Amino acid sequence: MTIDGIRRSDDTSRFERIDVHFRLVGPSQEQAVALVERWKER
Repeated sequence: MTIDGIRRSDDTSRFERIDVHFRLVGPSQEQAVALVERWKER
């Protein structure tokens, strides 16, 4: 997992956007999609 964030210019203590990228080794594509979807529900 890598996480990239862009801070707000008017308030750098807050984020404008956060991107999370997953790289899974082992599960099939279908399993990987299900795992990421489950993570997003949290």
